[in-house]
Amino acid sequence: MKKKYTLTIADVPLNVTVDESPETVEYIVGVIDRKMREILLRSRYCPKTQAALLCALDLCAEKIKAKDEIESLQDEIASLEAAIKAAEDKQRRADAFTAALEQEKARLEDENAKLRDALKQAGYMTFEEEAPTVEEKKEEVEEQPAAPKKQQKNRVGAMFDLLTFSDI
Repeated sequence: MKKKYTLTIADVPLNVTVDESPETVEYIVGVIDRKMREILLRSRYCPKTQAALLCALDLCAEKIKAKDEIESLQDEIASLEAAIKAAEDKQRRADAFTAALEQEKARLEDENAKLRDALKQAGYMTFEEEAPTVEEKKEEVEEQPAAPKKQQKNRVGAMFDLLTFSDI
């Protein structure tokens, strides 16, 4: 609903009818009034009509700059959305590949179990317990005490070791 407002911008009264809220109108009037006063302070001999035109040019330039920045950001958003879509597609392909690998693994484990059962039934191999893993084998080797080093005997002692009591 349109409302009538009496505005004062740079000491110039102005009657307007707008659809905006009073807060929005006050904000806009404040921005324009500040711009006009800045221009009038910088140029003391500038008439208010020229200051109004300079203010309009300045605000129009800001609007165009903001519009260009918005378009640039929209282009960046579009490229980021395309990158996200590509990454999602890549993730879907990776998930499908992982699922296929999991199925292949399950198939090979089933085949391995069937082969073990067939070998057990044929009597070729017995599998009472699972084969130890590499880590278990390493632990087993590390836990075993080191074999004592053989002391080298001198030649004379070695000869007597070969003789038995019956040889004497």
